[in-house]
Amino acid sequence: MLAWFLPALAFAVISGGLNIALKLAMPGIDWRQFVIWSGVAYIFTALALIIFGGWTLPLGAGTEWAILTAALSTGGAYTLFVALERGEATLVVPITAAYPVVSAVIAALFLTEVITPLRALGIAAVVLGAMVIGRE
Repeated sequence: MLAWFLPALAFAVISGGLNIALKLAMPGIDWRQFVIWSGVAYIFTALALIIFGGWTLPLGAGTEWAILTAALSTGGAYTLFVALERGEATLVVPITAAYPVVSAVIAALFLTEVITPLRALGIAAVVLGAMVIGRE
């Protein structure tokens, strides 16, 4: 099996569970509290990587991309929280799941990756699916 498949599948399962858990938590907590708890979890994860994994935080090539990645991740989480606060999970989650379309276009533009006809068909299916689910 491809080395990337199981982690990608785990991400999909974890993200799906996260979206529902967040929606269930919202009547009792504000999304800002979730952001704070997420920060606490990241701190503990970072400390565990440093203490047990021997990782360091070097500043060098790629640091600016790591910082941008963290900022984009935070911004994405923020907009997801706001969307889930304002809408139904069955509408919000499928629309937010259309992000691979954006990733594919950016990858084609900046990483010179090729969008084959089959991939273009998949992208069109994602866009069409998001449109269908978004209609009430």
